[in-house]
Amino acid sequence: DSRPLGCAALGGVPIMRPAPQSGKAGIGLPSINTADIQELQKTARRIRRHIIRMTGEVNSGHPGGSLSCTDILTALYFRVLRCDPKNPAWPDRDRFVMSKGHASPAMYSVLAEAGYFPTEELMTFRKLGSRLQGHNIMGVPPGVEMSAGALGMGLSFSLGLALAGRMDNLDYRVYCLLSDGDCNEGQTWEAAAAASHHQVDTITAIVDYNHIQNDGFSDYTHFARMVTVSGPAAG
Repeated sequence: DSRPLGCAALGGVPIMRPAPQSGKAGIGLPSINTADIQELQKTARRIRRHIIRMTGEVNSGHPGGSLSCTDILTALYFRVLRCDPKNPAWPDRDRFVMSKGHASPAMYSVLAEAGYFPTEELMTFRKLGSRLQGHNIMGVPPGVEMSAGALGMGLSFSLGLALAGRMDNLDYRVYCLLSDGDCNEGQTWEAAAAASHHQVDTITAIVDYNHIQNDGFSDYTHFARMVTVSGPAAG
């Protein structure tokens, strides 16, 4: 597969996904050098500044959960995802699903830096009339794939996207960012088991294990047991 990988905000330099082996889809990450890493770090710092300014402007939002996933989103949007900010509805695009919707400041900041909408709009976050609501809304702004709210829905939604791609004979991948709180929800593990049953190999689930949830530290919940026991059991 020789189509460009990574958003156009990289400066128009195409990043290529190697052809999958054995006829199966694969991530096929491109090689990376020190200069690439430094550029990603600069982008991540800009995104972190956006997050603090956005949440500080309205004295509202979830800066902690947004900051903890900044590096993950930066790597995905500026190094991994096959996407086009000028054509957000491109059928062959990779899909990114933000299950931890309370981290919307990070989602919006990454999309703005990638060129989906002007960075100036970030300062309208959670204000009347703004497109940038407290939780992500599908298509508002462009680039948001799923409406988020209650935790635990993202992996199920991702499975639906992956199965739709299979039915439509499209080779896009689906990346789902879960919080440790998402992993406390039974729906997450039902989705994992269903993905195994349907032999779906085009989903990449990423857990932002930042060790804290709304009600306390993750170690005080059953999060660790869910991941170590339910994960392997789901296949």
